[in-house]
Amino acid sequence: MTDPANDPTTAPRQWAYDGDDVELFHTDAFTHVSDQRSVGELLFDVDRHARVLLMDVCEHDAAPLLHAWPTLISAAGSMWHALPAPLPQPLPQPMSPPPAEIRRAEPPTSCMDRLDVIGTGVSRRLTTKRWPGPTAPDGRLLEMADTLSRAADLTRRFGYHGPLSPAGRDDLEAARARLLHAVYVTTHAVSVALLQFGRTRHDLAAATPRPLASPNERIPYAVAPTTEWVRRIGAAESAAASYVNRRQFAPLLNKEHRADPASASRLNLALARWDIEAHRGLAGHSWPKNIVLVVRTQAFIAGSALTLLDAAAAHEQGYVPSRLVEAVAQSGAAWTDLGGRWDDLTPAHTHPADALLLAAGELRAAARELTQDGAGRATPHTIRTRPGAAEGLHALLAAMRHGDELAHVVDERSAAPGLSGHARVMSHRAQNDIAAGRVPIAVDSNIAWVSPLDIHAGRTVPAPVPVIAALKASSHTAVQAATAAGAITTATADVVLWPVPDDPARENLSRQRQPHLAGKARTTSVRPSGSVTTRSTGTSPPR
Repeated sequence: MTDPANDPTTAPRQWAYDGDDVELFHTDAFTHVSDQRSVGELLFDVDRHARVLLMDVCEHDAAPLLHAWPTLISAAGSMWHALPAPLPQPLPQPMSPPPAEIRRAEPPTSCMDRLDVIGTGVSRRLTTKRWPGPTAPDGRLLEMADTLSRAADLTRRFGYHGPLSPAGRDDLEAARARLLHAVYVTTHAVSVALLQFGRTRHDLAAATPRPLASPNERIPYAVAPTTEWVRRIGAAESAAASYVNRRQFAPLLNKEHRADPASASRLNLALARWDIEAHRGLAGHSWPKNIVLVVRTQAFIAGSALTLLDAAAAHEQGYVPSRLVEAVAQSGAAWTDLGGRWDDLTPAHTHPADALLLAAGELRAAARELTQDGAGRATPHTIRTRPGAAEGLHALLAAMRHGDELAHVVDERSAAPGLSGHARVMSHRAQNDIAAGRVPIAVDSNIAWVSPLDIHAGRTVPAPVPVIAALKASSHTAVQAATAAGAITTATADVVLWPVPDDPARENLSRQRQPHLAGKARTTSVRPSGSVTTRSTGTSPPR
């Protein structure tokens, strides 16, 4: 009698690919399943973080940035080597026989290899040098490194390593260029922080009997103890800059592959997810590390809505009430100002909650499907021709109707005790707010609100009275702007006319002329789903 275990009719069938593709079906092998962004969107997000970092760096960030920079370089190298190697020849024609041997071209890894060597050297020297000493790494660079690691995992698991079409090669080169550009901008930000730190030490020592000598005439503020770090980071910056300049960054990004969204369902889900995570992030005890991301993402929602409103208003068949545009713009400006103030009160090494970071990243990626194109913002005509743009505008406006809830929560947090910040930042903020008349209480402008000893030592001090008063005033302004934007959005959302895609030559790119558009008047008919359709009549447009 045949053993059932050896009987071919009863034994389970083993497929030939079971052993090869086991990772695709193993649940423990999947990571970051809640992140739905593609590799290109992850690289775009890293590049965007690098640009924001460069605009918001100071001498106090020198030590944290220096400690986090080798981690970023290691993640960038992992992503670089995960990308498929380019093939020099194009794809063969369908009727022609395949080549006997396809020889891969050597990828231009010399730049990334040099950056890896410099990053390893910096990491080793940080353990032996007296400065900067044991310091918490910068959370912004750690977030960028985590995003690059996620993109590298996706590329290694699902990347295509066969022959590529011309469009595929262009997209691969665009990915490499965006990666190196993000590394270049981040490295330049670290260099700027080091030079600002050296300049501060140089200026303080110049007023003493023992001024600091400049070791290099070309870099006058590369003074001790930052001399070695400036040289190492400068070498890495030069290596990344040579690749970016040689590859012509902007033209490559214009060839990057982008799939237009089929609908606005992704944006709707991202907004719903963000609303939940934002309320969770501000409700618990960890709200101080989440509040900056919440406020700045609210400003991003207003900015994305304003971009889509401009696209609708730029066409002669579209109509957008001017008071709606003004309300959305004022709300975005209020959120942006409030985000800068909370950023001064948040240490650089703080890391927001992972769920909040993923929700914010997904929201940015979903909105950029409608507003971005290549190296910059899409033209109004391109935005109008994308499927789901009209629904996306209504989704963003619907999210702004509930923005006053978050504004009230943030306003309550401005009265929390124990707010503190870096001494020099608090001193600059207090003096600037007093000079600009942003402090709603009577204060003496001749008072030193922060001790010079604390500024010199770089200590963390309690927020001065003018800073707290200006923060509360900015929070009240954000509440008023969000409430007004929500009310106007509710009242005017049904009269917004999204134009039918037409010839781009007929566009009116001037937003200032939008309230006085000429031509036939329009009315609106609202469907049960809330989408707006257009039809021409002989009446005047709704105001």
